[in-house]
Amino acid sequence: NDVSVDSHVPQEDRIMMRVSERLRELIEYDRNMVKVLGKQHALPARVPIVTIMENFVKQQAVELAISIKQDSSRARNTQSRNARMEREYDRVMSTVCMLKEVVDGLRIYFEFHVDDHLLYKEEKEYVHNYLTDANMRNCSLILNKSYEYINPSGDTELIGLDGTPVGEGSGDTNGQIGVNSLGGPEYEKQLQKCLLYIVTASGKNTAQAYERTSPYTAAYKLPVEMRGFLSETFKWRLLSAESPPEKSMVFGAPHLVRLMIKMPMFLNASPISNKKLEDLLPHLDAFINYLENHREWFDRENYVNSTALPQEELQRELLDSLDGIAA
Repeated sequence: NDVSVDSHVPQEDRIMMRVSERLRELIEYDRNMVKVLGKQHALPARVPIVTIMENFVKQQAVELAISIKQDSSRARNTQSRNARMEREYDRVMSTVCMLKEVVDGLRIYFEFHVDDHLLYKEEKEYVHNYLTDANMRNCSLILNKSYEYINPSGDTELIGLDGTPVGEGSGDTNGQIGVNSLGGPEYEKQLQKCLLYIVTASGKNTAQAYERTSPYTAAYKLPVEMRGFLSETFKWRLLSAESPPEKSMVFGAPHLVRLMIKMPMFLNASPISNKKLEDLLPHLDAFINYLENHREWFDRENYVNSTALPQEELQRELLDSLDGIAA
């Protein structure tokens, strides 16, 4: 995917988006599951949209924090080093604040457009029958009280600097993971999830991205100010426990991708300036890439049978071929 702004084209066509092959496959898989096989999305989604957005902001915060160059030997003295680091911290914090605004804006777009633009006709009756006041309240309650629901498949095993597991509660950390110095077990769990994603998504290029050191090493060298900022970011919620139930608490990644595909159309029709668009689009690109890297949010396990099914043989053949795409 590549989203760009062209200021020399008419207002209604300012934003152009090229859809990557990965995203195209996920969109096609979802379309076939609903329109060809007669499947419906399991509601509420295993990982709802609000959670995806929250975790994206936290992920980006960690990546920004550990990408700061801690060694400033070229700086002439401690004062100039400190000034440079302060500027770096301010940059990270302001970027994360903007990301929070971006995902909240996307959430509002989703709430506004889901009924008219983001549902196939084959799923409208099923969705509208599900979205009762009682079901919406239940989704809100579950989301607000359960960390496991927010991270249903999260790996909570702690990993040391050498990449090997560290037993929780054993006290044997070899000086690698100090809960008191890193902000406690909840901070540790969130940090570990983000680092695991970086390693998985970056592959062989990870070390080069972090000054030839692993993300784990960079994370455990973070100064106390940045650890404090990450700890606060990990506690941040897009919607408070007092927020009324929202559809973004019910739907998951496939409907979110449908929104992202249509965002150029929505933004082209908005009064937003070209300058603000240029600031926004890199964040949209990063968010789409984040969705692409979580193929488990799009697989067969996210669907249920509807009452009317097509021929069983056709269903088996298509499921086999689609599973190959989503694997």
